[in-house]
Amino acid sequence: MIIKLLAFITRNNQVFDYDPFWRIKSKIYGRRFNGPCDIRVRHRCNIRSHHPCKNSKFTFGKGVEIGANTVIDISGGVSIGNFVTISEGVKIYTHQHSIREAGVCMKFQKISFSPLVIGEDSWIGANAIITGKVNEIGRGAIVGTGAVVTKNVPSYAIVGGVPATLIRIRGNGSPP
Repeated sequence: MIIKLLAFITRNNQVFDYDPFWRIKSKIYGRRFNGPCDIRVRHRCNIRSHHPCKNSKFTFGKGVEIGANTVIDISGGVSIGNFVTISEGVKIYTHQHSIREAGVCMKFQKISFSPLVIGEDSWIGANAIITGKVNEIGRGAIVGTGAVVTKNVPSYAIVGGVPATLIRIRGNGSPP
């Protein structure tokens, strides 16, 4: 309970974005989500399960940076690899509401969950949106600023636009 309270206090306080206070915030988030203590989470970042279920997990690797005003829905489960950068204002969703049954109130429609894996050394640009249909953002991938990702992104791909489309593959498709 105390760790959740400290995470809330540090989430909304910009002071914890600067050295040496960000190290305290990193330790709190590391303990809260059982990960390494070198995650860098900026102010007003919201990491939570919008629709809690058995898969609502959040794991992350070393050197992860999450920008200010970011929302990460961990309802379906999110796993972030080492050295991933998630820029400011990014929205990541791991659930979606069904709209198939016309005679059923929207509030009572089924919710489907999908786990998301963000490969190491990936970069998600500012204000990008990752929808609940996406299961993987590959290793070394770059998601452009403002992109709306509706499909999986292959490793080393650069995607952008609404909806996000492949711009090119970094290098020759293998690690640089």
